[in-house]
Amino acid sequence: MRALLALVMAAAVAWGGYWYAGSRAVLAGARAALADLRDQRRGDAAGVTLAGFPSRFDLTVAAPSLVSADGSLGWSAPFVQILALSYRPHHLIAVWPDRQSLTIGGQPLTLLGDDIRASAVAGASLDLPLDHAQLVASGLSLSAEAGWDLRLRELRLALRRAGAEPAGRASVALAGAPAFAEDGRDHQIGIALDDLAPGAGLRALIDPGGRLPALVEAATLSAILSFDRPIDRNAAATGLRLTAIRDIAADLRWGKIAVTLRGALVIGASGLPEGQITVTAREWRPLLAALTEAGAIGADVAPTVRNMAEALARGAGDTGTLTLPLDLGGGWISLGPFPLAPIPRL
Repeated sequence: MRALLALVMAAAVAWGGYWYAGSRAVLAGARAALADLRDQRRGDAAGVTLAGFPSRFDLTVAAPSLVSADGSLGWSAPFVQILALSYRPHHLIAVWPDRQSLTIGGQPLTLLGDDIRASAVAGASLDLPLDHAQLVASGLSLSAEAGWDLRLRELRLALRRAGAEPAGRASVALAGAPAFAEDGRDHQIGIALDDLAPGAGLRALIDPGGRLPALVEAATLSAILSFDRPIDRNAAATGLRLTAIRDIAADLRWGKIAVTLRGALVIGASGLPEGQITVTAREWRPLLAALTEAGAIGADVAPTVRNMAEALARGAGDTGTLTLPLDLGGGWISLGPFPLAPIPRL
């Protein structure tokens, strides 16, 4: 009995020592990362604390903030928590508060959510390469000081490296079995949105004529993202650039309107994508009219685009379905020889 008691006590002491050493390492790493962000003027926080003895490492970052290198993107929140079981430190869970602040292009935004959490699993390496991750958020609303807002019932996102299987029943179903690069530069992404409802201010911007339904019932996207280096713990310091988006499969259901996108893009060092995207739209006329009224299609080319769309639909034998092969290059999205809109940088 004494031997058993001694063994239990020794195990408890050893585990306590492991937790203490692990917690010090986690806390030191978080503080070092925060110091690097401060030095680069890319982020800050009011403080970092750790709890969870003996079975967890619960890291809480108080009042975190991040900003992009050019200052066009920013994020801040009252706190963010990063949690891990002490016997599975490579499996992280992140929890965000129900209110966050964003800045996009100098425009302040407020993000509210009933439940926003994510998990990520890293590979067995000192560089901690990302194996797979997922995010689930429900009851989201995004509002801008400019007066527009939108609501989203649920958002699901999953990302996985070559050969990694997404975990959990809330994962997005990732389509197909695409060929991945084995060095961790290629990742498959899946995104699903349910019940997206733009508010009155946003509807006035994107649909000034009131031609479109009030609710986007569902939107999904799957693709292979290629980066210039693996996604691991060094990516934040060295930088990470998206170089290609392959096997793009996007679907949107908006009342009677159904839109699909298929294609592939290569992204140059300037951030401008080049490639081809085929857009197929059912019940397309209200959508084309709304894009024209919103200014997404220039007024000078709108009649030509409309006539070309009618001809393409008639030529395909189904006037209710339109298929547009779009070329991206030279900074423009073009339909044949006609430029439609400038390409945003990625």
